[in-house]
Amino acid sequence: MPTLAPHPFWLFSLRTYGKPGVEQACLRLQDRHGADVNLVLLCCWAAASGRAALATRTIRASIASTKHWQAEVIGPLRTARHSLKQGFEGVPPERTAELRKSIGRVELECEHAEQLLLAPHVDALPKVQDADPARSAKIGIERYFGCLGARLDKAAREDVATVIQAALTP
Repeated sequence: MPTLAPHPFWLFSLRTYGKPGVEQACLRLQDRHGADVNLVLLCCWAAASGRAALATRTIRASIASTKHWQAEVIGPLRTARHSLKQGFEGVPPERTAELRKSIGRVELECEHAEQLLLAPHVDALPKVQDADPARSAKIGIERYFGCLGARLDKAAREDVATVIQAALTP
């Protein structure tokens, strides 16, 4: 399978997502609140890169740039992968497991491609002197959730804190 060239946002995301508790926190934000994990990570990457909190207009532009990709590519792949987890009558379990892994790899490549759509929204922003990265990431994520019309309840705030801490810890 051809591999996309790594981008600093992708490398940042892989490091962050691989830290303890982050995958689970991100998946809860996705499953419970409809968050796109790549957009949560984008808010963190902007802050870690020395930018101010993403403005609502930047977040809306980021959402718009990936809306069709999410709906037509990533969403159906995720649905297929989840469906295979349950198995299918007449299909050997080892075959559905193999297919599920294959789809997971393709889904990951598609997530990488989505990040290449998102990265220019941050690359174009100026760096800010004396920015507080943790505060910037938190504000950006709160704005993102506002764009989603989602409320950050206590559990979601804890998940956001987990992601931010991991994103900003070397």
